Amino acid sequence: MTIASRITLFLSLCILGSSLSSCEAAFLLEYPLEKILDCVLFDECPQPRNVEPKPHIIYRPPAEQAVSDYYSNINSSNYQTSWRSLSSHFQENSTGYSSYKHWWDKQVKRVDVLNTYRISANSYYSTVDVRLRYLMSSNREIEQILRFNLIWDKHTSCWLINSIERL
Repeated sequence: MTIASRITLFLSLCILGSSLSSCEAAFLLEYPLEKILDCVLFDECPQPRNVEPKPHIIYRPPAEQAVSDYYSNINSSNYQTSWRSLSSHFQENSTGYSSYKHWWDKQVKRVDVLNTYRISANSYYSTVDVRLRYLMSSNREIEQILRFNLIWDKHTSCWLINSIERL
């Protein structure tokens, strides 16, 4: 590479350097200007070190929030939204959307989430215990503790309720 080509490359990198991602610019910025000039003028360029890429971190909201949101949608009569919070496995093992909607619309006035407690969690599964108070259409109140098993859906980037069991 000619000196003119290297100087052009150097100036291009200086001008475009601010638009490089931090990973791309790190190689340039970890060397003093003199070393970069040596590289450009005398072809004495340092070789990049073998750096392992940083893991891609994906934000996942707490599964407890997904359960609270589920009941918030039910209390707001957003039954289609709450139904979509259930995994296909859960939906297929239920009596269907019509009976689901009928139950929440006709039998239950409101559900209060009293507290949530995360039992276990990793990137793909979470288990949450939830203490609930149901106010039924008959004005009867029922308190219940349920265990929610949730799975992470990478397509919607949401926690889905995969199963519920009474404790």
